[in-house]
Amino acid sequence: MAADEEPDSPSGALQTAAEEEETKTFKDLGVTDVLCEACDQLGWAKPTKIQIEAIPLALQGRDIIGLAETGSGKTGAFALPILNALLETPQRLFALVLTPTRELAFQISEQFEALGSSIGVQKLQRAALKNPVKCAVSSKYQTVEKLQQYYLFIPSKFKDTYLVYILNELAGNSFMIFCS
Repeated sequence: MAADEEPDSPSGALQTAAEEEETKTFKDLGVTDVLCEACDQLGWAKPTKIQIEAIPLALQGRDIIGLAETGSGKTGAFALPILNALLETPQRLFALVLTPTRELAFQISEQFEALGSSIGVQKLQRAALKNPVKCAVSSKYQTVEKLQQYYLFIPSKFKDTYLVYILNELAGNSFMIFCS
């Protein structure tokens, strides 16, 4: 900061915020060492702006809505806290990520697999919601006839509560949930 700038001036505050962003590391944000190493292996030298804003809040269990440009690190902003929490409480079924397209689902899956490879994250299950197709799932089920199908219609205001309940009740089973 220049000697004639006051710290409370808008340009001084912007410069201080920019300096703060430059010095932040994934470790500073609360990410575990093993995931910091995974970030290094992916060439993520320092967190992006969306990651600096979102990761600490997500690690506290807060809900986040983030808006940022393509390539800004949004996937890392939500994947790292999910993987961090998975390390703390390992379980077979842990998170549900919904995407509008198969291509985005594939890209997100690749990021999860790359970040989580050192902690045992393997192939993730993907399903498309428009004209549902089973993609990259266990070969345990070969045809739809072998699958049990249940329908449950839930009022919109209760869907999140029921989704958590269903995921907990069916833990250990393979299932797909389609939401609209």
